[in-house]
Amino acid sequence: MVREQSIESFYARLRESALASSFSTPLLIFPSTSDVDSLCALKIVGHVLESDSVRYACYPVSTFKEIHKYAGPNLSSSSDEPVTILLINWGCHRDLRKSLNLGPSARVFVVDSHRPIHLHNLSDQNDRVVVLYTRDDEQQADLAYDFDVSALANASDLISDDDVEDDSDSDDENESESEEEEDGGGTRKKRRVSEESETDPVKLFRKLKKEYYYMGTFHGKPSGCLMYDLSHYLRKNTNQLLWLACVALTDQFVHERLTNERYQAGVMELEQHINSSGNLDVVTTVTLKDGTKVLAPDSSRIAFEHEPELMLLQRVELV
Repeated sequence: MVREQSIESFYARLRESALASSFSTPLLIFPSTSDVDSLCALKIVGHVLESDSVRYACYPVSTFKEIHKYAGPNLSSSSDEPVTILLINWGCHRDLRKSLNLGPSARVFVVDSHRPIHLHNLSDQNDRVVVLYTRDDEQQADLAYDFDVSALANASDLISDDDVEDDSDSDDENESESEEEEDGGGTRKKRRVSEESETDPVKLFRKLKKEYYYMGTFHGKPSGCLMYDLSHYLRKNTNQLLWLACVALTDQFVHERLTNERYQAGVMELEQHINSSGNLDVVTTVTLKDGTKVLAPDSSRIAFEHEPELMLLQRVELV
């Protein structure tokens, strides 16, 4: 999977691929059925695609079989018929090239907040899949990796899983032997094993791979917020899209997918968008012909207010 760190270049490649295949097959969008964030991201990216006259079809999915059902045989065949699909909050934890059995003319674009991303899905060796994984998202203050994820992903294609498994067995034996040594001898042996792992590329890869996956499952920046950043960059943003980004962030926080620190960082970012989108200069009163002043309807306006966490979804309208 080719990693895209820029939202703009990610969309440029998506649009180019979709337009190349739009004469026969529209862009196929597969959002996850499991969260509100994917629905918000879908509505935002749909607005952007429509403004660029890009044809698309949407099919909410929950299994890979459903993707094959709607994408058709061209997804996995050697046909020259191009197929472009967009996955929203779906699939990044699986090896998509293998799971979808992608053909040479298939292109898959992924916007997914689930972490960790499968290392094969971040390798530069796979040009059939493009994942949006920004540097800011990778270097979150409370979830930052202390190694280069892209380099580790590229190594995952160069080193086979069989080599890693064989080396894993030998390392486990060495570790068990070192634990049986006395304090002095055991310390020397552990130090020697550690030094060997730093010089042996297979052992080093296994060590970093273990650190990568041992961090556990978590979520990155909400997909709805990423898609709003795209609309803002392209100057296609509206108050409705901004509200959808707010709902996406709220969904992640209410369901405890974000830490309070990352939620507050997202709130500050959205607050800047709210204040710069004309929400502070809204007319609140209207003077009639006879001089009577009446309150103006408070519609299409977003106000930043503190509310109890249990009530954050009370005004959500996604119809």
